[in-house]
Amino acid sequence: MLFFSIRIEKCLIMAITQKQIAQHLGLSQPLVAQALGGHPGVAERTRARVIEAASELGYDIHSNTAARSLVSRRHGQRVKTHQIAVLMGDPFDGTVLQDMPFFREILQGIHSEAEKRDLDVAIHILRPGNIPRAVLSGDIDGALCVYSRTINQDLAAQGVSIPVVRLDAYQTDRWAIYADNEGGMEKVTRHLIELGHEKIAFIGGLLDPTSSSHPRRFDGFKKALEEADLTLNPELMPTEIVQPSETAGYKAMLRLLEKTRDFTAVVCGADAIAVGAMKAAREAGLRIPEDVSITGFDGITLSGYGSNDSLTTVFYDRRVMGRRAVEMLEEIASNPTAPPRHEILPVRLWARDSTAAPALTSV
Repeated sequence: MLFFSIRIEKCLIMAITQKQIAQHLGLSQPLVAQALGGHPGVAERTRARVIEAASELGYDIHSNTAARSLVSRRHGQRVKTHQIAVLMGDPFDGTVLQDMPFFREILQGIHSEAEKRDLDVAIHILRPGNIPRAVLSGDIDGALCVYSRTINQDLAAQGVSIPVVRLDAYQTDRWAIYADNEGGMEKVTRHLIELGHEKIAFIGGLLDPTSSSHPRRFDGFKKALEEADLTLNPELMPTEIVQPSETAGYKAMLRLLEKTRDFTAVVCGADAIAVGAMKAAREAGLRIPEDVSITGFDGITLSGYGSNDSLTTVFYDRRVMGRRAVEMLEEIASNPTAPPRHEILPVRLWARDSTAAPALTSV
């Protein structure tokens, strides 16, 4: 279970009040409060007037994080707030991403490294066109983004300039960290080929080039087949699935079995998909691995999905991904003009009991 610290700043009694600032400028008190609080709906010219008047009248701007950050940005500086945001896209129709094993381990890594550096962490689920107010105001040291393809463009459109590190996103022109998805899928597909499999099906997530890991995993699958002079059979490529989940893997495997049984192995784009595929295969009367070998990707099945199977999979350390992402934010803070850098996490094959040499006949 994760625990995230919450920083609470004490309210101080000021000699000059926001009401006095409002009277001085001929503005309403709520508007002054919004300007000092970093509300995104306040015009920048008005906000600047409020900040300048507050400073001239002796209002303690340094007690107000939003105001202090705005003053600093006007002088080309940033004030360290010791707060970072985790921005999580919502591609799974309301699924609580923090409860998914894949994301939970990333968040554990983020939290452990943030705690070492005395950083507070806030998690925000991004909705279309709705960026959290704390992010819009720029009153954070940076943001770690998972599953949002357009966060950089969205922030730029709002005039927000904060360090952003993308996690599990294939972007070589941004600060990003992701696993060796293509290399990992090559490893596991090559493992099946070395066992003697030639008719290998693939079940994966969306293959849209703008998405994160699954297009690269499919590329690795194809590369391994090409290197072995094996044909990519369209019949063994089920319809792409939106959610890399157990339910989606189960349904995709049923569709595959309805279409053909002329295969001896199935490569799945995620462990969750593989768990669902194995369930469907068993319900169809197939034994694993005697009748069909099945592989996953991510290395989280045993602990994350309650499966008793020993799944052959590709593992990489998601806690390391979370820790490194926080470290990268700190690197940006220490050198804001440094060119963007992406980092690829190494992966390794876990060959287990869900794969074996193929039987003499297909399933």
